[in-house]
Amino acid sequence: MKQNENMAQGSKTFLTDAELEHILNNFSDFSEDGCDFSDTDSLLDPEYIPELLDKNADRIDTSEEENEEDLTDTEQGEPSVNSVVADVGKVDKAVNKRKKKVDIIDKIVQESNIYAHQVDVNRPLNLTCTEFRQYIGILLFTSLVGLPTIRTYWATDIGVEIVKKTMTINRFERLKQFLHFNDNEKHLPKDDQNHDRLHKLRPFIDHLSCDK
Repeated sequence: MKQNENMAQGSKTFLTDAELEHILNNFSDFSEDGCDFSDTDSLLDPEYIPELLDKNADRIDTSEEENEEDLTDTEQGEPSVNSVVADVGKVDKAVNKRKKKVDIIDKIVQESNIYAHQVDVNRPLNLTCTEFRQYIGILLFTSLVGLPTIRTYWATDIGVEIVKKTMTINRFERLKQFLHFNDNEKHLPKDDQNHDRLHKLRPFIDHLSCDK
């Protein structure tokens, strides 16, 4: 009896044949280590938790996508070499176009002063680029605001104040009289093979052709 009590107190309880057979029949429901993991679980990491790693994987993938988007935004925000070169080309073109406009104005002012000197040495025209622009401004204004005659814009009763303050009628008509684009003394005769029928307008025509 004592021996049986010692065995009951200090020994393990053994499974019966029926219990072993039941476990073997239902063995497919358990993994090798007795934990409720599938066969795809990592055997090297006993603390492997599928749901946690799956969430981490999703978070990692998302961060990589965000990094790629940030990189794309950065690349789009920084101008490429081609775009910089294109912008420089546009600036150069605009500068050259502006320079051509200044050149043609200088040319018209110069030729107008030369022509006035050829007509009367004692009465120089003394036209400036600023005054020439004012003259063009009056022409544009009169084309938009119609009055019976050109002198009406300087009339006392119905004249236009801004026109009268810009330039006198006598000065306006004098500029109109001596406005020139080319030197008459360089105009070749008709029997010359290099005769240019558009000599008087040639500088302005060349300017328009180069402005395209």
